[in-house]
Amino acid sequence: SAGTGKTYSIAILALRLLLEKSVAVDEILMVTFTNAAVAELEERIWTFVRLASKHVDGESIEDEQIKVLVDRAVEKEGKREIQELLKSAVINLDEAAVMTIHGFCQQSLNEYAFETRQLFNAELISDTSDIIEEATQKFWREQVTGIYLPLLRALIAADFSQGSITNILKGHLQGKNYIFYDEGTHYYFDIKKQKGFWKKIAESRKILEEKEAELLKSVSNNKVDLLEKVINNRHAKKSFGDLIEQPEAFIEQLEKKKGTGYVKKLFAAQLERLEQKEEANERYMEDLRTCTNELYSFAIQEIFQSIHQHKKKLSLMSFDDMIDIMHLALIKDKNQILRTKLQEKYKAVFIDEFQDTDRLQYEIFDQAFHGASILFYIGDPKQSIYAWRKADITTYFKARNTVDHVYGMNINYRSSSRLLEALNHFFLPEEAFDTFYYAGEADKITYYKVNAPDENEKGDFFIEHQPCIPITISNHNNKDEIAESVAAQILELLTNSNHYIINNGEKQQIKPSDIGVLVRSKKNGIAIKKELSRFGIPAVSVLKVKILESQEAKDLVYILEAILHHNRSKVNRALMSVFTHWSVTELQKIQEEEVIQTFRIYHEKWKKHGIYATMMEFITDFNVRKRLLTGAIENGKRTITNLLQLLELLNKTENRQHYSPVEIIDW
Repeated sequence: SAGTGKTYSIAILALRLLLEKSVAVDEILMVTFTNAAVAELEERIWTFVRLASKHVDGESIEDEQIKVLVDRAVEKEGKREIQELLKSAVINLDEAAVMTIHGFCQQSLNEYAFETRQLFNAELISDTSDIIEEATQKFWREQVTGIYLPLLRALIAADFSQGSITNILKGHLQGKNYIFYDEGTHYYFDIKKQKGFWKKIAESRKILEEKEAELLKSVSNNKVDLLEKVINNRHAKKSFGDLIEQPEAFIEQLEKKKGTGYVKKLFAAQLERLEQKEEANERYMEDLRTCTNELYSFAIQEIFQSIHQHKKKLSLMSFDDMIDIMHLALIKDKNQILRTKLQEKYKAVFIDEFQDTDRLQYEIFDQAFHGASILFYIGDPKQSIYAWRKADITTYFKARNTVDHVYGMNINYRSSSRLLEALNHFFLPEEAFDTFYYAGEADKITYYKVNAPDENEKGDFFIEHQPCIPITISNHNNKDEIAESVAAQILELLTNSNHYIINNGEKQQIKPSDIGVLVRSKKNGIAIKKELSRFGIPAVSVLKVKILESQEAKDLVYILEAILHHNRSKVNRALMSVFTHWSVTELQKIQEEEVIQTFRIYHEKWKKHGIYATMMEFITDFNVRKRLLTGAIENGKRTITNLLQLLELLNKTENRQHYSPVEIIDW
């Protein structure tokens, strides 16, 4: 589970391998899934080896576990032997093999190029989006624009587009395999097949149009009868009273209310026609889906082949290609020489964050090391539900069922005792609760009770001088009510002195920085932040939003265009940006010629001194900092931060690429 000391345990096991099995530092391979995790793991191992070396030399260290391991090794092997062993390990710490899965594949492919039949001097690319986009555009030009025209119109009306192809391709590349695509099938989409699809689609659409006409007729030709029914029923009068003369609107309302009792009773004939129309529509949509599924599968086949040829021609290789090549060599080609060399190099292997491993990655490590090297898989199966990267829960189950030993870690060192008790209470009630919904299945993820250490140093949170219940659940009628409630609760925590935290025996009042709010969407976060700003409570949004996709980036383009072209409409739009927030009243009062002359001067400055100097002058002239930082404008601090970051980015791009003002705006 989270917080149970997996990284600590990996580093301790590495130290044990060193002390108890005489496995050298450079004979241990550790694979994790992010560069940040690599750095953390590497630092922990280096620290532990150095601490062990200090202890054997008689220096004082605090970690009791390391002391015990070193003392045990000294007792068995002798002090001098262990001193030499640890001294050598410290010297060779830089040789420790801690890397990402892609780093491991890249190193192995370079080192064993002949065994893996890899292209020499292949250029590694981290982002293939441009290649995918180019291949998709080529497919669209060559295969889609020539599709039988009536069919193409129907497909585009059903949201078939270049964008939808790209989304499916990216998902497929990320492991979210397109469910209708079969690798063993050869797809084609010739004119004969197109006309076959169109025949079925046209027939089902004709039936749909007939059913729509019958439903419309059923309403239009029975206005008097329907009016009488509506007048005599208060519910119908409220919902349908104004719609008798509007058959289309009546039908739309009928679709919304079809599940209610009074509608079923009053409009049985129309509901029957509506049901027939919906069935016809479902048949029509199913025929369209069958066609688009075939076309998407054809696109995957053709575009993947185009991408492969492009990369081969230019000697390019992506991260996923490296995994594919390693998998080909070890699994499909069963390259025993490569397997032997990897086993000779690495005597012990740790695969961290194993729940994020997909089938190909697992098979690489299983084939390369199982049965020959000491092999550890470390992971939290509960986290696999997020399906990060290409995580595959069935792969996790397979690995778990084939290893020799399974060890659990359920002491959480990260959280307070009360929070852990609350989580156990929630996930393990008296009656059995199938937390992850694996009822009746042989393989399942199970929630095990998580304990706190005997001496838990994590503090408690007090409300009205009583330790709080760490988890509470409340019901609200709508999202606005939730936002108001959250803001009011935070205000209470910050202003009531009876609410505090006990940390290391000290009483601390709650600060805004102690509080985090998790939301399901950016929209929810904005609503809560807006409520907090009403009370003057500072809050910062932590978003994974690219700066060039922000509102500030869009508004900065308006300013750049106004500087380049400096006419009244463009200047007005620039001054109404998120940076200046000019009102219509302010715009009406300005001296037009004077302001346009200012932007004309900016244009000359841009050409001579660059965009950064120009925009800094704009910021000064129009009091941008003052407007944004006085607190009157919501999210002002974030806006000025984004603006400065954008200007840094523009400045670098302008200088490196030698872009003109027009080129900068295009960029």
